[in-house]
Amino acid sequence: MSKKAVGYIKYTASGETIKYDNAEALIADYKAALDCMGINAAVADTYTENLELKYKLSKIIHNEFGIELPKKQFIINATTPEFKLKDKLKVIYEAEHGKKHRITKPYENTYIILNDGVLNNLSVKAIKNLVDRHYNAVLKHQGKQKIKNRNKSKYERT
Repeated sequence: MSKKAVGYIKYTASGETIKYDNAEALIADYKAALDCMGINAAVADTYTENLELKYKLSKIIHNEFGIELPKKQFIINATTPEFKLKDKLKVIYEAEHGKKHRITKPYENTYIILNDGVLNNLSVKAIKNLVDRHYNAVLKHQGKQKIKNRNKSKYERT
């Protein structure tokens, strides 16, 4: 009886795809391929919905680019892509400019992540609720600003 494949590595130069039934071997070979041939040489993915394996593979490629990948933030993106965490964090970050108590922070000027206090102290469900509350508050505030400007005459608008 053969084991069920957990994932694969596809080498871009040759088009060869190698299936793995051992997660540790998949991770080790993916690291070796990236170290030897560079970041564009291979693509790894999983056949299963194993979030831990998906996180480890994503973390490897993010580390190649020098980006930290918070686990809870990854879980939210992987389990509920319709939540659009990245877009919401961008809106929240722009609205929090100049505030003392922020829930977001920039990472390498191109990537926005949650503060360490939020990531370390809250569950995934609580983080989603917190992000939703902040996002809705920003949208509500932006909506109020638009209504206020609509009621002013053209000379009073800023």
